[in-house]
Amino acid sequence: MIIIIFLIKTSFSNCIWQDENKKNYDLSLLDKSGAWHVSDEQNGMGMFNMVYIFNFCKIDLHCNQTQVAVYESLEIMGTITENCDIVGLQNNRVIKRLDQNNGIQVQFNDGSYCTEVVNNGKQAQVSKPRSGSFNIICSKKADSNFRITNAYGCSTIFEIHHPVGCGDYTGESSAKSILAYLFITFLGYICLGILFNKIIKKEVGIVFPHIEFWKDFPKLVIDGIKYIQYRFRNRDSGYSVV
Repeated sequence: MIIIIFLIKTSFSNCIWQDENKKNYDLSLLDKSGAWHVSDEQNGMGMFNMVYIFNFCKIDLHCNQTQVAVYESLEIMGTITENCDIVGLQNNRVIKRLDQNNGIQVQFNDGSYCTEVVNNGKQAQVSKPRSGSFNIICSKKADSNFRITNAYGCSTIFEIHHPVGCGDYTGESSAKSILAYLFITFLGYICLGILFNKIIKKEVGIVFPHIEFWKDFPKLVIDGIKYIQYRFRNRDSGYSVV
């Protein structure tokens, strides 16, 4: 049960990012069934295209027997082949606000090594790992797909207009997370309590943990409500200054 709680907590923490202003961004809303597929048609050759395949939160993608977040594959006449190149790994993700403060950027790093030509006064080739950056621009309406804004060198940049880029000030996602934690914790308390009473204390019959407390719980709640009502009605009463 402790393992289940840990996995759920990890899942929430991996899917929800919070900026310095306590604004939440729920990446699970960017997930797409079967993953996103974006073709590099600008650099394609008719029947042959390179297609980028990726997802953000619940990721089940593999390339060269490695679990990845983003990979590039060869597409021939609309069919994706097994030839692939790793663009970014799941466990090396960086999230930050965009400079214009109109969205966020999700970047996956440590892909396969590639050669990039740079110009520092003269032409030179550098070997570096690939990366994929996804600019999520704040918008009330979501685009149907990402578009490639830069496919030069070892860094590929994608862009989409999507409500996820606006964040969530209402805290709705956080509230759902807290309710999930409370439910799982209470369920764990019941299961562990029953096992303890049955195995350790050798109890028979009703082995629900702290059964007497839970029998009295409704009455305790009613008494608490009555006390609050009493204090509210008599909040102006008290001693007067003589």
